Amino acid sequence: YRLACPSRRHLRSIDDLPELFRDEVVARGMLDTVMRDHQSWRGEIDIVSGKGEIRTLMLRVDPVFSEGYRMLGLVLFFADTTDRKVLEVARKNFQDGIAQEHREHEPTLDSQTDLLFRSLTAKIVNNAKLAALEISDGAELESVPKMLESVRDSTTRTRALLRHLLTRRTS
Repeated sequence: YRLACPSRRHLRSIDDLPELFRDEVVARGMLDTVMRDHQSWRGEIDIVSGKGEIRTLMLRVDPVFSEGYRMLGLVLFFADTTDRKVLEVARKNFQDGIAQEHREHEPTLDSQTDLLFRSLTAKIVNNAKLAALEISDGAELESVPKMLESVRDSTTRTRALLRHLLTRRTS
């Protein structure tokens, strides 16, 4: 709530909640469905922060009932997943880039050299993937995309150097 309303404006009722979300119509529809069907709801929804930033939240809404199955209200659980989304995009871009480079057509080398190149390249790629996991799990969020791009660039240069060395070896 503080993320969306830094002025600490109080909500008067559940009907005021949808105005905090980027898509007020979707939020209102979700709340109406929970209240009408008496079913829990879980999903991602975007809010506009007090600073005007879009934040992605995992939201869970559970109705609360009395013994007579009269709905007393709702319990809402929010989890900010914006940082996780940034990491997911950075990881996906890294994985896609590494996979694409690994699939690219390599120059034909003699069969023994080609096997050696493929074996060493697979090890380079696997080490790069391990480095990417360590970076995305332990580094500051802001630096993760740049660090992953750096690992990808290093992997590309290493593969090119290996290709060059093995090509010279067979010449």
